[in-house]
Amino acid sequence: MNFFNGIFHGMAFLAFSSSATAGALPQKRALIIAIGNYGLFTGWDSIHSENDLPLVQEAARKLGIPDEGMLILKNEEATFQRILDELRLLKESSAPGDFIYFHFSGHGQQKQDLDGDEADGYDEALAPYDSPMRFSLSYQGERLVTDDHLREWIQAIRPVLGPEGGLFITLDACHSGTATRGMGFRRGTPLRMAKEGYWRERAATASMYAEQGWESAGERPADWAPCVVFSASKGNQLNWEYTPPGSDQTFGPLSYALNLGLRNTNTPGSFRDLFSQVSQQMQSIAPYQQPQVEGDLDAPLALN
Repeated sequence: MNFFNGIFHGMAFLAFSSSATAGALPQKRALIIAIGNYGLFTGWDSIHSENDLPLVQEAARKLGIPDEGMLILKNEEATFQRILDELRLLKESSAPGDFIYFHFSGHGQQKQDLDGDEADGYDEALAPYDSPMRFSLSYQGERLVTDDHLREWIQAIRPVLGPEGGLFITLDACHSGTATRGMGFRRGTPLRMAKEGYWRERAATASMYAEQGWESAGERPADWAPCVVFSASKGNQLNWEYTPPGSDQTFGPLSYALNLGLRNTNTPGSFRDLFSQVSQQMQSIAPYQQPQVEGDLDAPLALN
């Protein structure tokens, strides 16, 4: 990518929607999304995203986030509008020094780029519960959470968190690609959200644009929080689920590798150190894809 279950929701929503209090101690909070069963009308296959939840919650605790600071949206809770609303509330309730963790497990897709900021002509996107898979005259990807949505949110929340805060994003979804079928369950589709003939129209002008990722390129402004993004695969790859030997459960490979990486990291280091652990794990459990990272990799990693 050159780029939260109802019992927790009642507690966490209060934290997300409350106003930041002047002089309050910094908070650590997480928005965790897992969509394994999509709306029947969407055409998406069921996957095993809900199995990721215990792994991601354990990872969040290792990052110092208490259970009451986690908001979990699962399946039908994770609609397009709900995701955007919770991201907005999370930004509005944050304060300088806060640490925010955002995780998504679910399907991903590429969508035709309408604002001309992608060199390859496609936006990377996350598929909410209510986003159909196929392009049509009546639906052209309006309920996909694109890299443009996330970039806008990232650029809005980083100045709020300030240089003493932090933002960490992990995306266990694929964006597009052409991996061999039969390897297991895939989190996404090679089917792009684009009209017929779109690329032929775009190809003539594609070289005019510089590709952007989820995180804006360039040096971080001094008053912005450091931000790091881990993605399960390259923008042109699918993301294949993983079943550990002897297990009857299947997981997202990034969620699994992140959990193991944090278990194996007992001393404070940097996000670069953590990504090295994650990459090593994924070389064995997901050899047909390459995890991606961008952002302030040398930002310190504060662990419980």
